Amino acid sequence: STQKQAGKTTVIESLASSLLLSHKKVMILDLNFGNNTISQKHYPPALQDIGDIVKYDIPFKDQELFKSSASIDGLHIIGCREGNFTPSEALHNINLERFLEMLKDEFDFILIEGAALNDFADSRELAVYAEDVLTVFSAASAVSQEDNTFIQFLN
Repeated sequence: STQKQAGKTTVIESLASSLLLSHKKVMILDLNFGNNTISQKHYPPALQDIGDIVKYDIPFKDQELFKSSASIDGLHIIGCREGNFTPSEALHNINLERFLEMLKDEFDFILIEGAALNDFADSRELAVYAEDVLTVFSAASAVSQEDNTFIQFLN
């Protein structure tokens, strides 16, 4: 989304629930460092240490970090700590592309939440790793010129 409080978390949780009903394995990565709602609701933050723990030659299911606290079968969540930094700053010591490829071997869908485009560069950084991008707009907000700039970026 281009704006805060547009419903990104609600859409991700709803989409994950729908996929789980179809017996898909789902990974949610909360990379919204500015407002880590998913992490606060579902998982004790661990991402600040992920680069020291992830071993690319160990299958995902065997890595202790990824024992999800989610109580729903098929759902795994990796949380993040809240802070004023971008994904590239927080994850400077891991190869995110390689990490996502490893996750693709284990999960049918990987859903990533990033920060609002108008306020942070985070989602612009993450978009290059995505196969598809879903934008969320609040029905209570008008689309501004700044929003249009980021819509053009996403296109």
